[in-house]
Amino acid sequence: MALGADVTFDFFGKAGLGPKGIWYHADFKVPETRPEYTVSLMRSHNDNAPGSRVGLPAPFEITEPSAGSSIVFSRSRAPIAVRWSPSDTANTMSLAAIIACEDGRSETWFESSLADIGIFTITANTFSSLKGECTASLNVQRSQSGLLDPAFGKGGIISGRQSRNVNLNTVE
Repeated sequence: MALGADVTFDFFGKAGLGPKGIWYHADFKVPETRPEYTVSLMRSHNDNAPGSRVGLPAPFEITEPSAGSSIVFSRSRAPIAVRWSPSDTANTMSLAAIIACEDGRSETWFESSLADIGIFTITANTFSSLKGECTASLNVQRSQSGLLDPAFGKGGIISGRQSRNVNLNTVE
């Protein structure tokens, strides 16, 4: 896999087969200039796809809920506002949460293709099936679509993502 003009590496990330097909994922350090990357898929039978291009969206920080906050959020009585800064209307956001409770029950939640306006509100009772005290691990991602080389075959997507996490404590 080749990234940019001067960075080349053999694929060292993650790969898998999901409901929408095969996926690949790699994490790497990004310079502040956020260059466009060229991703080349080199196949052993020479049906290569050398020209996929993608850039990374602008970085952001989760501003609410704040990391390490001692605030306990009520899942049933009040919405939970998730804020990030800066917003960037040229991209989309996804939010996901894994909620694990003291009684051993857990739940996952996901919202995708959200407008990047700097705020999303998780409505009260979104996690109504859970009881007692729980910890939520919240992931916020900003995505930017790229151009997939047509030789990749049978469709697909390429996107660059910035991802941030915050944990919060919740009660009924």
